[in-house]
Amino acid sequence: MNQLIEKSEIILSLGVKAFKAKSIKHLVVIFIIFAISGSVAVFCSKFLLLLLNLDRESLGNYIYWPIRLLVLLVAYQFILLFVSTIFGEFNHFKKYSLKFISIIRKSDPFKVMKKYYNEDRNY
Repeated sequence: MNQLIEKSEIILSLGVKAFKAKSIKHLVVIFIIFAISGSVAVFCSKFLLLLLNLDRESLGNYIYWPIRLLVLLVAYQFILLFVSTIFGEFNHFKKYSLKFISIIRKSDPFKVMKKYYNEDRNY
């Protein structure tokens, strides 16, 4: 039992460092914000596509899912900032959104995908 507690404390301290949280409570708040934002973004992306009359049956899977993922990624950034503002963590999460926007603006998406694919292959 003590080993389990020690391991969980190590994992939580790594999470605090990775997410630049102030404490374990702050880390939990960060995870809650990510969870709420992700769930709402999935719902909103589907709702937005239905509003635009873009569904899987009319577009087919090969067109529908890339469009939905693109809408999801863009919607997630705005929803993340909105939810983080409600929780009083806007300054913490604005870094994530600005980093995402800078990656999208500066790079060719196919080049980024190729880079990550090649990194996964180099064990």
